[in-house]
Amino acid sequence: VPSARILIDTARTLVADQRARLVVVRARRADLEVISAMVEGGQLKPILDRVEPFTRYAQALAHLETKRARGKIVVQM
Repeated sequence: VPSARILIDTARTLVADQRARLVVVRARRADLEVISAMVEGGQLKPILDRVEPFTRYAQALAHLETKRARGKIVVQM
């Protein structure tokens, strides 16, 4: 289901010069197996911006919404 932001941007393209397109990407098993092998082989490593305890999930979400995160934000359960 597209987010409200995607719907608004798509509607905006009807009256503006810029065009927006909805792109749907589906994971393929073969691609996931290649990525898994790269992770297991140490060729691919995740970049973490921060790790927050569950009690600070609101702060983690607020940081994510600033669009200044330079990697994944992990919330520990």
